[in-house]
Amino acid sequence: MASPVVPLVTFFALLALVACLAIWDRRVLRARGLRAASAWWILLLPPIAYFVARRVALKKQGIRANAPGNVYVLTIFAAAALTSVALAPMALARMDAASLRLLEQQASAELQRQTAVSWTVTCPDGAPVTIVGSSFDCAASDTTGRAVRFTAHVLHPREFSVDPAVLQ
Repeated sequence: MASPVVPLVTFFALLALVACLAIWDRRVLRARGLRAASAWWILLLPPIAYFVARRVALKKQGIRANAPGNVYVLTIFAAAALTSVALAPMALARMDAASLRLLEQQASAELQRQTAVSWTVTCPDGAPVTIVGSSFDCAASDTTGRAVRFTAHVLHPREFSVDPAVLQ
């Protein structure tokens, strides 16, 4: 399990940055003679609360200033999209590895059921587990030193059929 320190530090650093920007924005608005929303909204609620309060305060003065809030919302959507694009390959790789480990466990259990001996099964890590119609070889060895090979065929992504094991 990864340490939560980096995400927590990042969160508080971003919160401090957004709070500083809100305080700066308030000062700029006040220097222009406008009544600005309190920057403390940022600490009580998500940053969007500041932008809503800012918009309301400026609208009461007859000023439309939606750009900061719009940029914030667009940034959130862009960050979410980029995060999902960046994390998708890692999630798929984990699913591929998990399906290979499951295949190894099931093959080991089936060989043990057939022979009453404990087996260790290994399949290649880079096996094409999502390419329908592809196949790959796996190896198994038991506690007595006997070794077998079998071929796994991909029926559906991460679903396999296995040919009978062949002694080596």
